[in-house]
Amino acid sequence: MRIGDWVALPSKINRTIHFGEIVGDYVFDKKLGSPYYHYREINWFALDIPRDKFDQDILYSLGAFMTVCRINRNNAEKRIKDMAKNNWNIK
Repeated sequence: MRIGDWVALPSKINRTIHFGEIVGDYVFDKKLGSPYYHYREINWFALDIPRDKFDQDILYSLGAFMTVCRINRNNAEKRIKDMAKNNWNIK
């Protein structure tokens, strides 16, 4: 992960997805306690984007079991960035 990369966080509370951009370097701070030792500062620029705005293949990728992964199947990264430019609508 690098500064400038986007992150997606599916909500566990409702059927939405949050998007942010990494703006800080990796930090390890043992004083924060487990599981918060490791973190990166994120600028959350889009909160509560409804899941029904996304094609099913993207939703499957975002629901992957991996905690951290790069989603690159079916040109997903470009498609998500295009949606962001279009007020989270598919063109």
